[in-house]
Amino acid sequence: MIPQLSRRSLATLLLGGLVGCSNSGPDKAEALDQIRQKLAQTITVGVERIDNLTYRESKSLGGGRFAVLVDYDVISLAPTMGLFNTINPAGSSQHIERERYVFVSSSKGWRLE
Repeated sequence: MIPQLSRRSLATLLLGGLVGCSNSGPDKAEALDQIRQKLAQTITVGVERIDNLTYRESKSLGGGRFAVLVDYDVISLAPTMGLFNTINPAGSSQHIERERYVFVSSSKGWRLE
């Protein structure tokens, strides 16, 4: 049987170790800023814009990696050609839900993978 003092010491060590290893993930504002920059690289300037970028949730993937889920709208600024040669008028939007981005912990903080 383990003495009471030893159990308390063991529990304190375990909890202290877990708290020291806990990783809260990237800051929401910083994550959104990095994702916004990444999205800006994928859209056609003057033809589309990103709007309503919203942080949904994040979850640990283990090994210093976090998945961040976001929602946003892609708004057409000019008429575009859609599927089957259909014309999408200016101002039309496409809502994207729960798009996943992975962040990795590095010596400089969290960065988008």
